[in-house]
Amino acid sequence: MLVLRLFITLMLVFSASLVHSEPEVDPIATLTSLQQTLIEDQKAVASSQGQERLYFEDVLQRKGKQFQQQLTLLVQQQQGDIPPALVELVNTQIRFLVKARKISEDEVNRLMAKAEQTTGEEMTKQYEMAYENMAIVDIYILAYADTLNFANKLNINTEAQLEEFKQSLTQRADLLANMLRFFNKRFTDAKSKLALASEQEKSVLNQEIAQLEESSKSLVTSLENTVSVMDRYQLETTEYKKLIFSLTGAITVDVLDLSVVSGLANEWLGNFKDWAITHTPTLIMRILLFIIIMFITRSVARLVKRAIKRSVSHSNMNFSILMQEFFVNLSGKVVIILGLLIAISQLGIDLGPLLAGFGVAGIVIGLALQDTLSNFASGMMILIYRPFDVGDFVEVAGGVRGKVSHMSLVSTTIKTIDHQRLIIPNNKIWGDTINNISGEEFRRVDMIFGIGYGDDIKKTEQVLKEILDSHPAILTDEEHKYMIKVHALGESSVDFAVRPWVKNADYWDVYWDVTRAVKLRFDEEGISIPFPQRDVHIYQHNQAQKEADVG
Repeated sequence: MLVLRLFITLMLVFSASLVHSEPEVDPIATLTSLQQTLIEDQKAVASSQGQERLYFEDVLQRKGKQFQQQLTLLVQQQQGDIPPALVELVNTQIRFLVKARKISEDEVNRLMAKAEQTTGEEMTKQYEMAYENMAIVDIYILAYADTLNFANKLNINTEAQLEEFKQSLTQRADLLANMLRFFNKRFTDAKSKLALASEQEKSVLNQEIAQLEESSKSLVTSLENTVSVMDRYQLETTEYKKLIFSLTGAITVDVLDLSVVSGLANEWLGNFKDWAITHTPTLIMRILLFIIIMFITRSVARLVKRAIKRSVSHSNMNFSILMQEFFVNLSGKVVIILGLLIAISQLGIDLGPLLAGFGVAGIVIGLALQDTLSNFASGMMILIYRPFDVGDFVEVAGGVRGKVSHMSLVSTTIKTIDHQRLIIPNNKIWGDTINNISGEEFRRVDMIFGIGYGDDIKKTEQVLKEILDSHPAILTDEEHKYMIKVHALGESSVDFAVRPWVKNADYWDVYWDVTRAVKLRFDEEGISIPFPQRDVHIYQHNQAQKEADVG
């Protein structure tokens, strides 16, 4: 036990000696050493080019980020007297960032100039490297602003550097804004040339357009970074924010600033006034021309419909009423559509995208209106095959009977005998049996009359013949000769089939007249018309016999 205590005491003493033996780490010295490394890496960046330069720059950026983080913590921890070494460290960092930014800006200018002298993939490569270096410049600007802020907290006089920095920020923002306007103009020109270019020229223009888009994105990013630093020092940035919004359309917190919003509103209002002053006379003339064209189109459509109606109604092809209405309405609508397209083109609207939009909308509407299109297709089949026409008496859609009063390519209107109006979708009609009762000029009236088994058959035939001969609406020609035959020997009657032929319009008159006449003549001639009856027979038995049977 004593040995264990001695061992623990020795370990504690040894640990304490180790703790006291470690030298204290000076953060300023550490940062100074790291700063010397940054300076050496900066020399490597300045003496290299291309991908090698970007590699050294990447190493420098990572170390620079580490340095800025440690410097931020060190400045925040300072209280009381400021160590001269820290002041020197901050001043050295200011000079380092000024030089680093100068080196990167020179490289950007060199790469941009080289890109303008090349074409194809080489030009794209030079632009990409230039924009990567431009992003590095943005990093140095942000770091420089932070470092000046550190100097202010440490009471280091940096008024001269700050004024120079503000001027450089304004100059950089102007440069980026002018470059953006220039690239945007080139982009607009290239897009306008694309419509008239040959296939080979289109390939070059498309490549240029893609490059200009990437250039604009990089320039907008750099301008946004520059504007954010300018806002720290309350510099005027309204014009730059308006430019960013006009190019990107992005609604950010900056755009919601009152000065930016009012500036944009005034600019748009001024542009609208200029446009109105310049284009109002032309616009008025175009609107008047549009109205005149539509008025003339409407008049022409009426004349065309009249001419088509007169033509199809007197045609030897015997068009159905539905087909006549179809051709008449179609001709009028075609004239209206053509006139409308001509009138729209006079307003300066490009018909290409408009027609393409109508095509896409037609697909969407067609999918949404599948049932209606099915009715339309059925209407076209009815139009072509003509199973019935307006005025025909039909039986359709599983038992609906009536007269066709109106037809369209979507539905058919039927008026029943009791004057109910039924509107039936055409796909219901075409998908079922169609019975055109009045489709033929003549129609046979089928009637059954029964007599008793004790009545004279020959006499009955003579009476029926006299009834049919005396009715003026019954046809008597050889082709439509009526028929009187013994049809069946029923349970209580001898049935006669009476089948005269009539015109369609006389069907029901003949049916009702003959039925009435048969009843009256049969009564006059003593011919019975049997009807269902039942005889009941009751038998009486002797009461005693019933009791005996029971017993």
